[in-house]
Amino acid sequence: MLFLADLMCRLNTMSKEESIKAEVLAVLTSLSNEDALLIVQVLLDDVGVETVDDLRYVEPSDLNMLKPIQVRKLIAAWNSEGKL
Repeated sequence: MLFLADLMCRLNTMSKEESIKAEVLAVLTSLSNEDALLIVQVLLDDVGVETVDDLRYVEPSDLNMLKPIQVRKLIAAWNSEGKL
């Protein structure tokens, strides 16, 4: 039973990572897959994002690994009404 719970947790995490990565790549289309995964890991592990809806609460200082224009694009997209 513990194995099944662990598997479900891993599948949920993978799905969450893929969903957030898709949101990042939808805005920053020229970003490499590797860079997108790095951003996702920072958002999940350091910032505390738990769902795609949480992206609307991300602040520019949370994305200090990106160039300023990239940060502005993500924040604008995630805060635009009806986007998430």
